Amino acid sequence: MIVQTEHLTLNPLAATDAPGIRPLFANPQVMAHWDYDAIDAPALID
Repeated sequence: MIVQTEHLTLNPLAATDAPGIRPLFANPQVMAHWDYDAIDAPALID
Protein backbone atom coordinates (compact mmCIF):
# COMPACT_ATOMS: atom_id res chain seq x y z
CA MET A 1 0.00 0.00 0.00
CA ILE A 2 1.21 3.51 -0.78
CA VAL A 3 0.13 6.32 1.53
CA GLN A 4 0.17 9.70 -0.13
CA THR A 5 -0.66 13.25 0.95
CA GLU A 6 0.07 16.59 -0.65
CA HIS A 7 3.56 16.72 0.92
CA LEU A 8 4.45 13.10 1.67
CA THR A 9 4.49 9.72 -0.04
CA LEU A 10 5.12 6.54 1.99
CA ASN A 11 5.99 3.45 -0.03
CA PRO A 12 6.28 -0.11 1.27
CA LEU A 13 9.74 -1.09 2.51
CA ALA A 14 12.00 -2.74 -0.04
CA ALA A 15 15.26 -4.68 0.26
CA THR A 16 17.12 -1.58 -0.94
CA ASP A 17 15.93 0.24 2.21
CA ALA A 18 17.84 -2.14 4.51
CA PRO A 19 21.08 -0.11 4.83
CA GLY A 20 19.13 2.94 5.93
CA ILE A 21 16.82 1.22 8.42
CA ARG A 22 19.25 -1.32 9.87
CA PRO A 23 20.65 1.19 12.43
CA LEU A 24 17.11 2.00 13.55
CA PHE A 25 16.08 -1.63 13.98
CA ALA A 26 19.29 -2.33 15.94
CA ASN A 27 18.67 0.56 18.33
CA PRO A 28 16.89 -0.54 21.53
CA GLN A 29 15.63 3.01 22.17
CA VAL A 30 13.92 3.09 18.78
CA MET A 31 12.62 -0.45 19.06
CA ALA A 32 11.10 0.35 22.48
CA HIS A 33 8.30 1.97 20.49
CA TRP A 34 7.71 -1.12 18.31
CA ASP A 35 6.13 -4.45 19.22
CA TYR A 36 9.45 -6.22 18.54
CA ASP A 37 12.83 -6.43 20.28
CA ALA A 38 15.90 -4.84 18.67
CA ILE A 39 17.06 -6.71 15.59
CA ASP A 40 20.84 -7.03 15.34
CA ALA A 41 21.01 -9.73 12.65
CA PRO A 42 21.28 -8.19 9.17
CA ALA A 43 19.79 -11.31 7.59
CA LEU A 44 16.54 -10.66 9.43
CA ILE A 45 16.38 -7.10 8.05
CA ASP A 46 17.57 -7.75 4.50
